[in-house]
Amino acid sequence: MATGLYAYSMVRTLYEKGRDYIDSFVPLVTSVVSQAATALDIDATGAEVKKAFGLDIPQQSLETIITRAKRRGFMRQSSGRISLTEEGQKYVRELESERDVERRINELLESGRAYLEKTSGLVLSVAEIRDSLEMITGEHLEAMEHFVSGHPTGGP
Repeated sequence: MATGLYAYSMVRTLYEKGRDYIDSFVPLVTSVVSQAATALDIDATGAEVKKAFGLDIPQQSLETIITRAKRRGFMRQSSGRISLTEEGQKYVRELESERDVERRINELLESGRAYLEKTSGLVLSVAEIRDSLEMITGEHLEAMEHFVSGHPTGGP
């Protein structure tokens, strides 16, 4: 799956629905916690988010995201370990499946390929378009990471 496209799409959609950026990351964190065989500590949660979505969320920001998820009744934390509540499991089940997201991303890429060919005669493969969009969304994800970390320029 195009993890950068998926993460960018999800965060952008939630933000446009009136949530702030921190709330927009709750689905990403709850989904990785839901896939864990056991409760995760904060470091393992961050590592799983990075592995699944290509996002390196700073620990303080991750703690804020987890606090938001706990306030919404999606997570519990005990002895430094994070797990989903029943409400959190229900929330994750209601999120769009990865298969559906991948299908929609592929439709977007094919539409973009056809549009470029029709309007400009530019013939690119779906893979080339995916790579270009990954590069563009990656830049925006970096900006989101800087926003979440509190370091707009990316520096400490």
